[in-house]
Amino acid sequence: MTKLRAFWESFFVLILIVVLHFFGAHFFWYWTYKWFDIPMHFLGGLWVALTTLWISCYFGHINSIVNYKLKTLLIVLFSVIVIGISWEIFEIIGKITFIQDVGYWSDTLGDLLNDFLGGIVAYLYFIKRKKCPSGSICDPKKGIICN
Repeated sequence: MTKLRAFWESFFVLILIVVLHFFGAHFFWYWTYKWFDIPMHFLGGLWVALTTLWISCYFGHINSIVNYKLKTLLIVLFSVIVIGISWEIFEIIGKITFIQDVGYWSDTLGDLLNDFLGGIVAYLYFIKRKKCPSGSICDPKKGIICN
């Protein structure tokens, strides 16, 4: 798999998020269907993890077979947690949601759980790839992410 293919996979998920968000906002699906934000957070976690893994491979941060699964998992968890919490803070600052709302904490924890699940799916997809001749998932010297 080339770096470009990995980019397009991540980009496709982003486009899906943008399209669903556009229709969700335009047709009030976020308010009509209380569950609509669940797949949005799942896709958000998937996109964050795919993008972070692509960037990590691109710059050679995942370039050894030794502990690559653990390193990949830590990269995914860190990126999804940081971006997920940042998004929740953005919602408070942007007055999209309020801490005083009934159910705020359970909704926020559910959002973060769905971000996490999307990240885990990206992790599993990533580690199931065929290894490069070097024995790693990524071969930055050749500029590829193996498939």
